Amino acid sequence: YCLTYDYDFRGTEYLPFTITKRMADGQSSDDTFSFHIQLESTENGQLTDYAGDYYIKTIEDNGQSTNYVFQGKNLVPGKGPAGTTNNGIVSGIPVGYTVAITQLLSGTTFKVTEVGYDEDVYITPDITIDDDSTGKPTAGDPDDVDKKGTGSILLGQDAKVTVTNSKNVKSIYVEKKMERRQRWECGERYSDLWSL
Repeated sequence: YCLTYDYDFRGTEYLPFTITKRMADGQSSDDTFSFHIQLESTENGQLTDYAGDYYIKTIEDNGQSTNYVFQGKNLVPGKGPAGTTNNGIVSGIPVGYTVAITQLLSGTTFKVTEVGYDEDVYITPDITIDDDSTGKPTAGDPDDVDKKGTGSILLGQDAKVTVTNSKNVKSIYVEKKMERRQRWECGERYSDLWSL
C-alpha cells in the first residue's frame, strides 16, 4: 500500500522581508528601537513569533547596501547575520537602518509592531507597508481591527515595511502685539516709540 503526493511549487518562491526605521521629516534621534515580528505559522496558519536569524543593513539611494553585525552593543560593518531571535524581538536598531529576514515563502502573512519606545519622547509610530510589495494578510485573528503593520509577501516581490517615529512635541501658542506711540515735546514730535 503506497501513498504518493504530487507537489506543484510553481507560483512559490523564497523572498526577503525588510523593515526600515525612519524619523519624521525634520526630526532626528540617536536612540535605538525594537521591533516585534510575527509570521504565519506553517502548522496552524496563525501568526506566531519569528524565530531565526536577522540581518541589519543600510541601503543607499542607488541600491548599494552595507551589512552590519553587533560588536557588543555597537553595529559595525561585517558579514553574516546580526543576530538570532527566539521570541520575534529584534533590538538595537538605529534610525536609517534596515532589518532583513531572508528565505520567507511567498504568500506568508507578517505583522510588525514597535515595542519598548519611550512614550514620553515619541508618539505611537506610523507603520506603513509598501503596497507594491505586499498583499492583504491571510493569517491572524479575523476580529483584529488593528491591521497596521500586517501584510502578505507577494510572489516576485521583496516585502517592505517602514516604521516612522515622531517626537512627542508640545505646541505653545504665543501672540505678540505691538503698539505704536508718539512722543511729543514742545508741540513737536520727538520720536516714535514701540511697546510690546
